[in-house]
Amino acid sequence: MTSLHDPLYDHSTEFFKAEQESRVAQRTSDENEKFLRSLLSGLLLRTTDVSTISHELRTPLNAIIGFGEILLEDGREEQVESLRKIIQAGRRLAVLIDCM
Repeated sequence: MTSLHDPLYDHSTEFFKAEQESRVAQRTSDENEKFLRSLLSGLLLRTTDVSTISHELRTPLNAIIGFGEILLEDGREEQVESLRKIIQAGRRLAVLIDCM
């Protein structure tokens, strides 16, 4: 084993080791940053997609529920039960969409 006080010890070796360690640390840091950026980008994309999808589902669903309620007000006796089921199912689906 060589020591720093040994005249044969090459100080450039220590410098090159430190330089190499610095490069490895920087590369690791860069890779971690790239990974985090891609992860955040994916999460943002997923959030945007879920938001768009839930909006696309909620809009016609609200129309179905509203139309069912209108029909229920003037509905014939044989339609009332079916309309109630449609409205109830629509409201349950709206809750599920809101939980997305």
